[in-house]
Amino acid sequence: MARASVTFTAPGIGSVSAISDATTAQVSGGYGGWDVVSRPRRKGLTQWNGKDPIRMQIPVLFDGWRGRNSQEIPISRLSRMALPPEGGKGEPPVISVEGNGVPHPGPERWVIENLQWGTNALWDVDRSGSMSRMRQDCVVNLLEFVDADRIAFSGLGTQPSTPSGKMFRYTVQDGDTLNRVAVAAYGDSASWPRIAEANGLRDPAALITGETLVIP
Repeated sequence: MARASVTFTAPGIGSVSAISDATTAQVSGGYGGWDVVSRPRRKGLTQWNGKDPIRMQIPVLFDGWRGRNSQEIPISRLSRMALPPEGGKGEPPVISVEGNGVPHPGPERWVIENLQWGTNALWDVDRSGSMSRMRQDCVVNLLEFVDADRIAFSGLGTQPSTPSGKMFRYTVQDGDTLNRVAVAAYGDSASWPRIAEANGLRDPAALITGETLVIP
């Protein structure tokens, strides 16, 4: 009886297939949350904080023991999928995942957040006579790839400065909140009041799709 498998594919690297562990892929995230923003002498302002990216954890096993096939190449290929391009510049590749236990429908594109290699690797002489790993377990931790912010902010830094200092302009996308815009612009959701003040916004949750925000 064939064992269930899962396949990871990345452009420029190729595909890697491994045996699905008995444990089903675990999915978390994707749920929204509320934040309470403190306001002097008034009740805190409750605002919707968007949704966390979806995370998925997939236990897999590379096993070439019966056929005495080395697993070094697929192990190396999966490792490359979790690393930035050569030279250490850029971001890890965006990958797709197919196989048993992978929820459908679900995100189509992912990045590898980290790899947790097991410690019980099995080494032996493979068909070529070289000592290599014949069996290796791993837990692949994936993070949903969301490219909306990258596209929206790809022009940051190219806009001319204003007399009052360096300013950029951003067009509000569907589902945006000031928290999300602040994370994309500054890497910190707590910086949203800077954007609110620069744009005269009294209600930080009331963003209109298509309007232009000044990002100080």
